This record gives sequence, C-alpha cells and structure tokens, in this order.
Amino acid sequence: ISFSKESAFSGSELLNIFFCWSSDGESLFYNEIYGTENTPYKVNLKNSEKERFVYDDTMLRHFVGCSEDSYLTYYTEDGSTVVELCSLNGTVQKKWSYGSYKRCTSNGNYAVIYNYNDNQEVSPSVTVLNLQTGKDADVTLKTKTESYWAKVSEDGKVLLTFDKIGTFRLYDVKTGHLLSEFEVAYAVNVTENIVCIDTENSFVYIAIQNGSEFGIAAINY
Repeated sequence: ISFSKESAFSGSELLNIFFCWSSDGESLFYNEIYGTENTPYKVNLKNSEKERFVYDDTMLRHFVGCSEDSYLTYYTEDGSTVVELCSLNGTVQKKWSYGSYKRCTSNGNYAVIYNYNDNQEVSPSVTVLNLQTGKDADVTLKTKTESYWAKVSEDGKVLLTFDKIGTFRLYDVKTGHLLSEFEVAYAVNVTENIVCIDTENSFVYIAIQNGSEFGIAAINY
C-alpha cells in the first residue's frame, strides 16, 4: 500500500498518531497531529483513498477500536476521560464519562478503562465496558498495582493487566478474582497487541524475542 505525501505517516512536523484497524481489515483509522492541530482520517487500504472525519476535532482523540460500521475513541475533557462509540460519519452513538488519569483499550465487543497515573491516593482499578449493552461489567476490578496496559478477552470473561515492573495478572471479570500472576522473559515490546487470551483452553499467548530468535510463550492459567 502506498500513500501520497499528504497521507504519509511520517514527516518532520508529525508529532504523534493514534490509529487502529477495522475488524474487516479493509480500513485504517488514524489521527494526524501537527502541533495543536488534530485531523482524523479513515483510509481505504484497497485503494489508499483517505476520508476526513466530520466530527469536532478540537479534542485529541485516541482511536482504540474499530469495526465495519463504527469506531471507539477516548479523550480528556474538563478533568474526565470521555469514551465515545461513533458511527463512521462521526455521529456519537454512545458516550461514557470516567474519572481522570484513564486510558482505554478495546477488542471491538468490550472496552477496558484503567488508571495509569502514579497518584498513590487513587486506588488502582480497571472497568470492563460492554459496548453492545452500553453497561459496565458486573464489577470494577481493584487491581494490585497501576496498569501499564490492560486487555479483556474476546468473550469478556478474563482480564489481563501488565504493570510497570513487568508483571502480568489475570482476573475473572465477573468475580474480580485473581486467577494467575506471572512474568515473561523476553516479551516483545510489551503492549496489548502482542498478547492473545484463549479462555476456552485457559491459555495466554505472548510474543517473545531472544536475540534474533522469535517465539510464542504459552502460559496456562
């Protein structure tokens, strides 16, 4: 896939990009951020055509989940974290507001909202949001430490967190019970994108690298 100069993902003025793939693999959603200017786009990966979004782009939006007909973003407004589920024309379908110092990830069916600051007065917690019903999961999990990132399984049953000192923790979303706690040597650029949670067989798969050798770590829980 080639992009024109105007749609390229590099350049001396480009400061940051937040992007995600659509679930059908045919589109890419991303933000071009030049200084205080924030421009959101959808790119058709078959013909490289890009389409600018219509919604108010004064907020710095992070794209965290996309499907064939909608996308999920979050941003900070008046000290709160706002999560929005939008149609492709920018219309807000559902909207949720949480406290400050939050981040969000999504697998398309569920979103995970979690603390990421180092404020010791804030109890570390993770909320699992059902995007179909628009309701939070049965419990807001009180995690042992602040999460560097958090990810929920496709069925919304299991939550995996990764903290700033390198520890993975698995929780039962319904009960909040800690299922497993472990560390993985040589984990590759540890983000939620290198992890797969298999709840049917009770395994977590994590990409690893040792020198020039790559592999998959399989952890049974």
